[in-house]
Formats: sequence, structure tokens, C-alpha cells
Amino acid sequence: MKSKRFSLRTRLANKLRHHVLPPLFRIAAPLLWVKRRLRPYRANFEMLSGKISGGEDSIQVYCGIQDQIRHHVLKLIFGTPPEGKPSGEQKIYQVFRGIRKLAPSADIALAPATEGQHAWMDDGTWFSIPEWLNGYVRIPLPESVRRSTSLKSVARILRQQDYGYIATRDEKLFEEFYFRMHEPYIKKIYGDGACLDSFAEKRAATEDFDLLLLYKKSAPGEYLAGLLVIHEPQVPRLWAFGVRDGDRQLVRNGALSALYLFSFEFLAAAGHRDVFMGGSRPFLRDGVLNAKRRYAQRITAARWQGFGLKILKLTPAVKTFLLENPFIFRSHGKIYGAIFLETPPDAGRVAELHHQFYCEGLERLVIWVFDQGSSPAPALPPELAARTEFRSADGLVSDHLHLP
Repeated sequence: MKSKRFSLRTRLANKLRHHVLPPLFRIAAPLLWVKRRLRPYRANFEMLSGKISGGEDSIQVYCGIQDQIRHHVLKLIFGTPPEGKPSGEQKIYQVFRGIRKLAPSADIALAPATEGQHAWMDDGTWFSIPEWLNGYVRIPLPESVRRSTSLKSVARILRQQDYGYIATRDEKLFEEFYFRMHEPYIKKIYGDGACLDSFAEKRAATEDFDLLLLYKKSAPGEYLAGLLVIHEPQVPRLWAFGVRDGDRQLVRNGALSALYLFSFEFLAAAGHRDVFMGGSRPFLRDGVLNAKRRYAQRITAARWQGFGLKILKLTPAVKTFLLENPFIFRSHGKIYGAIFLETPPDAGRVAELHHQFYCEGLERLVIWVFDQGSSPAPALPPELAARTEFRSADGLVSDHLHLP
């Protein structure tokens, strides 16, 4: 039975969000257009110095991004916590247009900027990277996806673990899920960068929901992991995961993969044809993004928040960062994958890169090569050729990136 505690408040909020706000936003569109190009117009910057993650070379980063995305990106860049020297509050516009004067010793720069701000301020030398990517999966999963090697391995793990699930709206189980699964899991995964809704906030936002709880069939009352499904007007949304006590061994044993598959089964049986998978980070090696790729997730750039990345010097440390952290960027309303290689690839290597990194929703993969040499671009089959573009990495520090 559904709880009535938050029912009236949440129903009124849903009506406001879906029926009242959209026409108001259309009326206010000009003001929103201006706001998204002016704010944030200032940010606190600092020069960060330390050893690059995965190497011994040092890197200097002029950084103005904040909060969870800052924690995530800096963890990719630095092997250990960097030393910081405050540079004070700066106007975003001046950073975009005068970065070489503001930070002449920096190797790369990171500046907060919405999509609209970036389009307005960029001098042609910054990457626009979304903070989050939205993902959608068509259900039931196509036969080609179910027969893929990765899904077969997941199915094998599920048989070995002998998992089952229940769907419930029980209040006590919701509370158990939040405090014993979701909260400890998020804290263990993200550490200091964890961004958690309080229990009251999480419960208040889940008026129409189903909680899927995972168990072993040999112990049906002992729940190991959970997934919260929110029934939104457009498509159902997979909103929050958790494993008991944040135990990573449960993740290695396929608990979260099982919940994905069980949620698809549950929602397809209810007549749904699409599932909103929530947000993923914009880095192509990101574990969550790759976990969702196996289900043929199609992605879109989420929200208008994000940050600008500028490559100022191609030092060994910068090359290491780029080689190890391919990413997704926005350009002229479309999204692309950016991949960096030491030497030109052959056709087989390009096919491997597409298999590893290409996601439905990307316009194409843009491959920057550091040691271009005299090697011509490889001859590719038409399907790969249409989704691949080659660039010399020398252009990364030129006066214009000439992004697609």
C-alpha cells in the first residue's frame, strides 16, 4: 500500500512541474537564454600542481570547477592530492579569453561554463564537456543485445549466484534500502565527492515508485541490494542503487547487473518500452557509463551545466591524461567522443576503439594522434568511416580547434 505521508505535497509538485512550469518556461525563454550565458559569471580559481595519475611527470592545472565534478575530474588527473595556490575570483569571460596571461605556467585549464556560455565565450580553443550524460534503453532488450558476449557473461554470473528479486512499496523496506544500501554504497564509491539526498528528500521525491530488492533464492528474506524505480510521466527512471553496507564484493558478484536486468524485465512486463537510465560521467572509460553500454544505451548530453577544458601545453603529463581519459564533448548541438592515440591506428584498431567506446547517440569518434608521421588515414568500411574522424594532436594547442 502506498504511503500517504508525502502524497498531497508530491502530487501538487508533479502537477506544477509538468503542467504549469513548461508554459511559464516558454514565456520566460528569452530571460533563461540570457541567464545561461551570464551565470556563473565569476568563479574562484586556483593553480593545482602534482604528479599525473599513472605516471611520474608533474602537471599544473588552472582550476575553477567546483563540487562533485571537481572531485571526479581531479581524481582522474592527479595520482595524489595536489598542492593548491589560490588565484582569486575571476570573471569566466576573462578566463576563456585571457587564460594564457592569467595562468602562463598552466598545462591545462578547467573553467565552469554552461553550454550557452561556452558557445558565447569560447575563442575556438576550448572543449565543452557536459557534467552529466543522460541515457535511455529500449526494452525488452533486442535479441542482438541479449546475445552479446558481455550480456552472456552477466547471465552466467546471475545463474551462478542464483539471484531473485521482489518489487515493493513497503515503507520499512524503503528505509532499510536507504540507510543500509544506498547511503553506504554512495559514500564508499564517491568518498569525499559523494552527493547524497537526505532520507526525507529522497522519500519526498518518490511518490510513484517501485523498489526492487535483490536476494539469493536460498535466502529469500535477506536483501542484498536495491534499485529505486521512479514512474515519471515520460518514461520510468532508474534513480538510486545500493548494495548492503556498500560491500563491493556484491558488485563484483553481479548484484547491480542483476538489478538492471530484473528492472528491464519488470518494466517491460508492465508495458513500458523505454527506460531512463539516469546520468553518467562524460569520460569514456567511466565504469558506470560502460556498464550501461552493454544494454545498448543511447545517450544525450544532459542539462546545460558543464565545464570547459583547454589544452595549453602538450607536456608528457598532459599526454598521459589525454591518453588515459578519452571523453565526450559538445559541439554545435551534437555530442562527440574524443580519443587520443600515440600513433596512427590501422583499420583493426579503429574497429576495436568503436567496440570499446562508441555509444549510440554520439555523432562520431574524433581521434587525435600525437605522432602523426606520414601515415595516411586507414581505409575503413563505410559504416566506420562515417563515424570516425582523424586529427593531428598538434592542433590541440593551436589558435583554433576547428571542432566539428
